[in-house]
Amino acid sequence: MIKLDSNLKPIPPRNWNRGIQKMNLSSEIDKIISEMKRDVRDKILDRGYFEDFAHNIDTKNQPDFFGSGISLFIERDEEREGRAFLGIAVLHPEAKMDAANYLMNGDRETILKYMQDPQFKDKLQEKIQKLSDSLKM
Repeated sequence: MIKLDSNLKPIPPRNWNRGIQKMNLSSEIDKIISEMKRDVRDKILDRGYFEDFAHNIDTKNQPDFFGSGISLFIERDEEREGRAFLGIAVLHPEAKMDAANYLMNGDRETILKYMQDPQFKDKLQEKIQKLSDSLKM
């Protein structure tokens, strides 16, 4: 439906992105995987405290994706020293909620090995799509 203002000029729909290129979600996922691998190597300690960290993708300009952002994150395992959870979250486009899931738990080397698996990106994209679909309900 096209809305008209008082001068009877068409007002574009809210999600019409003039001049904004559709982002390549696959290449953005490649970037956050690469950044996450670097940070896993540098930030997860064998002993002692380390901070949680995440890498995010803004998906507002992705018209065929339901969600306003994707986050690949690391959370420290409070129960076991030197271990962390690798997870993925998709932010709802309008509400202040997200759908998240842990992908695995392990030490630095185990997480890196998991992320270097050739099937990791495909599994990640599948999980992102499932989380995105779960937000539509």
